Amino acid sequence: MELNNNLYGKFYNRQVNKGKSSKINEKQKINYAVLASSAVGTLVPMLLIAKKQKTSLFKIGYELKEMLMLGTGSILGGLAGGIIADKGKNTQSKLREGGHQFLANLLLPTTFVAGFLKIAEKSRFLKTSKAIAVIAGVSAGMGIGSFISNKVSKLAFKDCKERKIKPTDVFMHMDDLPIALTLSKVPYVDKILPLAFIYSGYQAGAARGHGHNSQGI
Repeated sequence: MELNNNLYGKFYNRQVNKGKSSKINEKQKINYAVLASSAVGTLVPMLLIAKKQKTSLFKIGYELKEMLMLGTGSILGGLAGGIIADKGKNTQSKLREGGHQFLANLLLPTTFVAGFLKIAEKSRFLKTSKAIAVIAGVSAGMGIGSFISNKVSKLAFKDCKERKIKPTDVFMHMDDLPIALTLSKVPYVDKILPLAFIYSGYQAGAARGHGHNSQGI
């Protein structure tokens, strides 16, 4: 009997681990529908901006307004693609993550960085001041944006748990860096800027489960 129990225990543990492994693999899969819709949501504003500036897509001049247009388009595109691809499932999680991406990863960090950089330009130590402005802007935007996002989510959705900022969230906001560096007029960074917005839109559209969970690329 003891042998049978041991065999059953090993079989049970193997099945449980197998189930966990399949869930992990499922979470790591790239949702190409969301990726495509986020890319389209980013491309459409780029085409409009390029037409207005009478230039090509690769020579667009990015200021605060242009960045907000690209970021908003990407998030809306990612959300639309994610909701359609999931056939209406996980819509609440996607909307919550979309709100979080807009506030804590786009609107507030970008606005804070732009404002702090204007102050930094008056400093005698320009390079140091710009670096401080970028770090302070992203940090302030991330913190305040997360706070507002949690408050809005609690009002809009039932059984909503607060999303606390963790050390690992810093990596989630690495896509803010190209935005901040572009505002700082660092050469060539603006060429990869659309990729940062596509990533943000993907996070919104690929969100599943409860809270602000998302599936990264």
